[in-house]
Amino acid sequence: MEVREMTKEDYEAIYPKMEELYEEHSLLRPGYYDEIKSVELFELLDASNLKFAVIDDNRIIGFIRGELVDMDGKKFAVVHDVFIDKLHRNKGTGSTAMSFFYKKARSAGATSVRLQVDLRNAEAVLFWRKEGFETTHLKMSKEID
Repeated sequence: MEVREMTKEDYEAIYPKMEELYEEHSLLRPGYYDEIKSVELFELLDASNLKFAVIDDNRIIGFIRGELVDMDGKKFAVVHDVFIDKLHRNKGTGSTAMSFFYKKARSAGATSVRLQVDLRNAEAVLFWRKEGFETTHLKMSKEID
């Protein structure tokens, strides 16, 4: 397995994986995918300054999309999306890919990594806890009529 910086040539292989990820998110939060669809997925990739392709047997099996943020002189990385094909999950692939992300973020000056995860996504919550992430904020929402 290899993790490398994503190129525009990778976008066509990444696009269906982004759609699959957002469809998974929409099962937890109806309407989520519709919100994302309003923004062209290629534009999301272009806007990300930390984006990596996960490769196995010369085939893209996943990706990480994030960005480096400089807030008042303090740099941190934000993870927006992580996707690994289902056949490659729970085999260390995601952790290996994230190690690459941490290394690149650190070399760009980041001192921490932040992300949001839906608490109903138990698999993702478990993954991030295994990665050493701690809950520092709780984002709440309420539907109003």
